[in-house]
Amino acid sequence: MKKLGAQELRLYAGLTIMTNLLAAGEFPLVLNTYVHNAEDAKRKGAPVDWVAQEPVFTKFQPIGVGARAAHPNAAKLFVEFMLSEEGQKIIASFGRVPTRIGIPTTVQGIDKVNFVVDDISAGDDFNKNYELFRKVFDGPKS
Repeated sequence: MKKLGAQELRLYAGLTIMTNLLAAGEFPLVLNTYVHNAEDAKRKGAPVDWVAQEPVFTKFQPIGVGARAAHPNAAKLFVEFMLSEEGQKIIASFGRVPTRIGIPTTVQGIDKVNFVVDDISAGDDFNKNYELFRKVFDGPKS
């Protein structure tokens, strides 16, 4: 990691900004971004594309209802809708990758990607590793 950090990599707080800077020609590649951002830039004519480095590690994006929700039944209905076929089709219509199997997406090739779900942020050593990363890469302090 220290050798990688010595290569003067530029780190940014935000995957969307990195994709936008890539599309603007600020640098030749981005190592980590949202596939929907790359697809959006590509649709707008930017000279970008994405390649999955297998396996692709992803994490769960939870949805839930707060313990003191003002309208808990309405919130439960919203969660049910978002997980439904119709809700996932709406997510796909925004150019995002739906999580429900069988929902078509505009993201070409995503169906061939080998995803591995792993929530690394929940690890016991997260804070220690975060500080080490910041020390090695001297990244943005946010």
